[in-house]
Amino acid sequence: MNMLLPRQRLMVLLNEVYYSGGNIIEVSYPPLDLLYSITLGERCRLSILNKTEYNEKRIDTIKTIGESGKEIPNFNSYIDTITASGILPPKNAKEIETAINEKCMRDIFKGDKMLFIGFDTNILMLRQNRMIIDIYRNRGGICLSYLLSRELARKWDRKYRFEDLQNLHPQMAFMENFPNQPVLSARAARLGSVEYRLIRNNPHTREIMTGDGADLEIVSSYKKFERDNDVDVVLVSGDMNFAGMARDAHMNVIQVKKQTDASQRIEIDWEQAAELIYTSAITYGYVSLNGMDIYGIWTGKTDDDWNAENLSITLEGELARKIKRDMEILQ
Repeated sequence: MNMLLPRQRLMVLLNEVYYSGGNIIEVSYPPLDLLYSITLGERCRLSILNKTEYNEKRIDTIKTIGESGKEIPNFNSYIDTITASGILPPKNAKEIETAINEKCMRDIFKGDKMLFIGFDTNILMLRQNRMIIDIYRNRGGICLSYLLSRELARKWDRKYRFEDLQNLHPQMAFMENFPNQPVLSARAARLGSVEYRLIRNNPHTREIMTGDGADLEIVSSYKKFERDNDVDVVLVSGDMNFAGMARDAHMNVIQVKKQTDASQRIEIDWEQAAELIYTSAITYGYVSLNGMDIYGIWTGKTDDDWNAENLSITLEGELARKIKRDMEILQ
């Protein structure tokens, strides 16, 4: 049975797998086999590959399968997938929290300017905006340059053509289900676009409709918003060049330094486990969870599916019946 399962309902899948006796979840990707395992419990334990293991697997597979191997995510993408799930905080997480808290120490009734936080595209692509907003706790406003949306759209509008997916190596056969869907390099931008829309729908968000699209223009649009509205804007970016341009424009900047590696054993909670399954399915396009097929992209995936954060899951037997029942109850 095939069904669409939104990201917010992945906990249903985890619960049913756990109560069916599957306290260990193994997530695999055919060209590389096991990506990671999660031991479920009161606190969950994530076990991942180290850089050497991952790179050796990837290089060996590419030697075997040839050209189609270019779509196998590299180790940086592997770590970015874990980062996007919220499991890996930035290297300078404490500095970021301190900086945000200091910026929020203001009283507009005593003449202080209202504070707004703005983002760069790389923060949205790694979904690090969620951590920033959790720290921020609506103690001011959020501003989004519309140019971010345009830049992300240019990045994610690169798609697989039908002819690209002919004569695939058997280890890449799952890609036959990818026509007209974003290629590997575009999928993080698609994630960022979803984050943009979610932030835009926040009642505390102001969308800035001005500018042309380059990094300098994005900075200029934020600067214009700051000046025209007599507010303070703090820009959050993981891009050194963007941060430099913002500082040159005399703007406040918080620079996020992402992780480039991780411990092989990480304690996580159930929600983070569900988020990791979601981001893995998007990055890799397809993963197998204890033998279940989970597609992050598939033929016919629509804009509505992206915005609903849907995955396509193939289920069988009693587990399929239980999850279908749970979903009907929740609806």
